[in-house]
Amino acid sequence: MKPKVFCLITSLNTGGTEKFLVTLLETLKNDYDFSVGYLKEKGYFGAYLEQKGFKVSKFSQVLLPLRLKQLKPAIVHTFLYRANIVGRIAAKIAGVPAVISTQQAIDAWKNPVHTAADSLSSVFCDLIVANSKATKDILSSREGINPDKIEVVYNGINFGAFKPQKDRTEVRKALSLELDDTVVACVSRLHEEKGADLLPLIAEKVKNAVFIVAGEGPAREGMETRIKSLGLENRFKLLGERHDISDLLGASDIFLLPSREESFPQGILEAMASSLPVVASDVGGVSELVEDKRTGFLVEPLSVSGFAESLNYLIEHKGYSQNMGAQGREKSAGFTEEAMTANINILYQNILKEKSCI
Repeated sequence: MKPKVFCLITSLNTGGTEKFLVTLLETLKNDYDFSVGYLKEKGYFGAYLEQKGFKVSKFSQVLLPLRLKQLKPAIVHTFLYRANIVGRIAAKIAGVPAVISTQQAIDAWKNPVHTAADSLSSVFCDLIVANSKATKDILSSREGINPDKIEVVYNGINFGAFKPQKDRTEVRKALSLELDDTVVACVSRLHEEKGADLLPLIAEKVKNAVFIVAGEGPAREGMETRIKSLGLENRFKLLGERHDISDLLGASDIFLLPSREESFPQGILEAMASSLPVVASDVGGVSELVEDKRTGFLVEPLSVSGFAESLNYLIEHKGYSQNMGAQGREKSAGFTEEAMTANINILYQNILKEKSCI
């Protein structure tokens, strides 16, 4: 009989943590009996998982301990802040043998109350999986979590399959882009922490480039207002939430991510796999992925002039830009879904043996 694993996540909208969970489920489904719970929204990935035959249900925070007693999982694996707190406590009450939490964000928004809740509830957790060394360091220093309790497992992508499904010319035509346009892509939530408010200011200082932005979020309205006030309407395409990212990246020339905070951004990994040079903020775990002046440029956060200078340099030195992209693709090949899920499987097996569940 396969060990039961219950995965609890706050919501199943589009995002790096949600994608991590989906990859984990699809890869290890033959080894474990998975069920999935969410607290707030089913979202895009919830519907996707149901189509793939996974059990996906909304759970009440109050009734969660009772439901866990009924499910009798060997492992509860939690994702995202609210689910991490609620899931750890509920699993403890229900007597679940093993509890694992995944931390895929720096979460600089946390106030002392949030930090205390995370820190105190972590005592009910056997293991925390961080997606970068930077995330591990933050959890240890800010929240006082024993570093021996934290394992780093880098995110991965399906490297072999991450290639455009449509021709570059076809994608550009659909986006009303000229073949000789220099296209700067940004794939992220439109949120202040991702630097969405900085994009128009950067674009104003960049020569001869069109910016395509894939993602949605609360900063969109402010972006649209600033784009209009700066007269940049013809140089921006706000595409909303998209699920053809490999096609968009394949039609682009440079990737930009001016975040105020990051742990280990999936968008950068996908851009590198698409042979794009990266211009990104030197925050969190970004430097664990991007090598400055080799696979891209690392820029001081909030430095509009720094981002613009890096983009202008790449636009003016196309050979250098292409070489950076090639080096990035080579490096990204080391971050695969296979390695990521194999490492999680090892953690599952070790904790199941430790708890005498197998």
